[in-house]
Amino acid sequence: MGVMWGLAWYGNSQDYHWDVVSGISAGAINSAGTAGFAPYEVLEMTDYLSYSWFNQTNDDVWKVRDLNPIDLAFHQPSILDDSPGLEHIRNIMSLRSEFKRRVSVGAVDQNSGDFVEFN
Repeated sequence: MGVMWGLAWYGNSQDYHWDVVSGISAGAINSAGTAGFAPYEVLEMTDYLSYSWFNQTNDDVWKVRDLNPIDLAFHQPSILDDSPGLEHIRNIMSLRSEFKRRVSVGAVDQNSGDFVEFN
């Protein structure tokens, strides 16, 4: 997002009035955040998303599971719990209630390993 901020603020922001945005993984989160702003709201969008990412901490994204090593090894998928990350992303996205651009994002289905596209 930092590069986009620089291009929008130090270049001609009208060059970045995209009608469609897309992304994979973290790029999907940025695409969804970008889509909440109208194409002409480039400066507002880059300010908001840059501020949101710059001010996050590890605690916003994950926490260490407080369990004994046996439970961690045999009853949990990992030592880290990433549930705070979902709430953090929801908070970032809550500024805008609808998409104002077309969006295409992708992810991997953790159960099958297949690539899934959302439009």
